[in-house]
Amino acid sequence: DLYCLQPGEDEVDFRNGPTTTLKADIEILPNGGIRSTTTGFIYYKTSINDDATDNINNNKMNLNGMYTGTDVNDGSRQDLNILCTQEDCDIDLADASFSTCKALKGKDFFTGFGVARNVPRNSLDNFTIELYCLNEGELELDIDDPSHFPNANLTGNLEFIQGGTLKRTGTGFIYNKVSDTTAEEFSVYK
Repeated sequence: DLYCLQPGEDEVDFRNGPTTTLKADIEILPNGGIRSTTTGFIYYKTSINDDATDNINNNKMNLNGMYTGTDVNDGSRQDLNILCTQEDCDIDLADASFSTCKALKGKDFFTGFGVARNVPRNSLDNFTIELYCLNEGELELDIDDPSHFPNANLTGNLEFIQGGTLKRTGTGFIYNKVSDTTAEEFSVYK
């Protein structure tokens, strides 16, 4: 049932019944969340779990996978890819429209790529992501090329909220796990 505010109301009066009824066929996704089969929209629970006791620095926790979130500053999608062993993690941060790169380059649209390599498992709550911004005409960037230097440092600091949900504490951005890593052969978690 869908309840809508009426003109002049600041809270819904449920006594009047629903405004309409929506078809709500849903499927449960394997990595958390639900998808409306009618609209194709995907929903995740993003509220903080008060009972969460898992520490992001626990090297027994398998964080490997791709997480998707939204940059609330400009509305763009961010993908956070994590590949860990029990000792350290490699983390990639991709954004369709890094506002930091826009500010640094002075152009309307230059995307970038953030990387954090060999982050010790006991410091996932306190690390830095190096941001490399693409130059005009570039479609890709080799971060291992010694002629490229990071354009900025971003706060990576992760917090485990609940199964499949992480938060970057510096920005407050929330990321939901959408797939497991495709590089299971490198994982100690099988």
